[in-house]
Amino acid sequence: MLVFAALVIVAMSLGVFLSLRKTKHVARELEPKNVAETGQQNTPSRSVLPFAMGGGALVAATVLVAVFVAEGEARGHVFFHLVFGVALLLLFTAVGLMWRDPANTASSTGRTVLLFGLWISAAGTLLESIGAGGYDALNQKTRIEWLTAIHGITTPIASIGLLMIPLGGITLAILVLRTLLAHRGRKAQADR
Repeated sequence: MLVFAALVIVAMSLGVFLSLRKTKHVARELEPKNVAETGQQNTPSRSVLPFAMGGGALVAATVLVAVFVAEGEARGHVFFHLVFGVALLLLFTAVGLMWRDPANTASSTGRTVLLFGLWISAAGTLLESIGAGGYDALNQKTRIEWLTAIHGITTPIASIGLLMIPLGGITLAILVLRTLLAHRGRKAQADR
């Protein structure tokens, strides 16, 4: 199972890298020469921010459940899931804001698929975290049935996050590297 997960991560990372590499030339052609001519800028996607704020609300709800509802080891269970949920939410936000390619390209399709996977797994993990607060102090029996039902329902969705964290991290590293190299290239051209 671990070998399969590793192969999926490697294959998806390679696909993201290749799609970013191929669309670099297309993005240059599609970018406006003069922003004043078109009135458009290559700005970060505003559609990411409402989802990030919704995720922030889920984080706040999770902290409230951990502090006021969960008891004993169940509180640790809540925070365990919360760490992964916050990591996925941060990756979703960072990738969504940094990856700014023109619409209707292979790269924008890859971006959409990756962001969808990051958001679904972040939301699932945060909801699983809220549901974990329903267990008893020994984290063995159900104390609040409807919360543990949420935990049970969202566990399969949250498991996607185990693949999405490395994939999102690799993508973010590629985006940061691409940004640094582009900045270095512009600086070298300016020095000429």
